[in-house]
Amino acid sequence: MPAVSTQPDRVVFIDETSVKTNLTRQRGWSPRGARLVMDAPFGSWGTQTFIAGLTTDAMIAPWVIKGAMDGAAFAVYVEKVRVPELSPGTVIIPNYLATHKSAVAAKAMRDAACLFLFLPLEKISATPPKACRFQVRLADKCRLECEAVAAGR
Repeated sequence: MPAVSTQPDRVVFIDETSVKTNLTRQRGWSPRGARLVMDAPFGSWGTQTFIAGLTTDAMIAPWVIKGAMDGAAFAVYVEKVRVPELSPGTVIIPNYLATHKSAVAAKAMRDAACLFLFLPLEKISATPPKACRFQVRLADKCRLECEAVAAGR
């Protein structure tokens, strides 16, 4: 754990967000007598999920899937997209979601000599999960938490 505070570039946060295309507006305004023409994203109704990793200086391993993220999709993401972009010793900090607690994903990370680190539940309420600009603040909180764990507090 001390390596987290001395090498913050070895920390990667995993975050995901989704877009429901059925939330596209169905009605709008147009000049009287003129037909309203609008586009809907992807031309179909459904959910698109975007997942990526955030390091101290870049967003890495972006991936978009059609549908919601589940344990099987997360395991495929970790094995096929995430692991090839990581170096051994990297600390991965995912959101505290049930889909991120995949045994297959954890094994892929162990095989790549990386570490999954879930933040304690009491810290989750202080971490905004869906905005990348706030993830930098989360990195500082994680560093302090890791230093406390390493010091045995």
